[in-house]
Amino acid sequence: MSLSDTDRGKLDKVIDMAVSLAPTLQELAANAVGKEVMKVSNARDFVLGGLLTFVITGFVVNSRKEAVTQDESFEILRVVLTRFAKEISMLVVVGAKSKKQSAKSNKEANRKTKRSSR
Repeated sequence: MSLSDTDRGKLDKVIDMAVSLAPTLQELAANAVGKEVMKVSNARDFVLGGLLTFVITGFVVNSRKEAVTQDESFEILRVVLTRFAKEISMLVVVGAKSKKQSAKSNKEANRKTKRSSR
């Protein structure tokens, strides 16, 4: 069984609210509390994880009276990923690096370490 139109509308509203929180999560990831207290090392993953958690708790826990079926859970995930794919391109997380950039940085750091130990 798939999500009803009512549930789909509720899910869309929760996703909209989650996306509106993205700037707050970005700021948290970048400030001292995020870096030093929460030990955020990857701001982009922190923001996306926060958004996904917000959607799951906001919709599944608070908006539903009955348990979610397996088919509904797949549909919820599909809707969230489809919507986030559009919204993720709008997210600009300061200091976030792609895997390619991180690998390049790691290689450069290893080279410097080897040179200094000689």
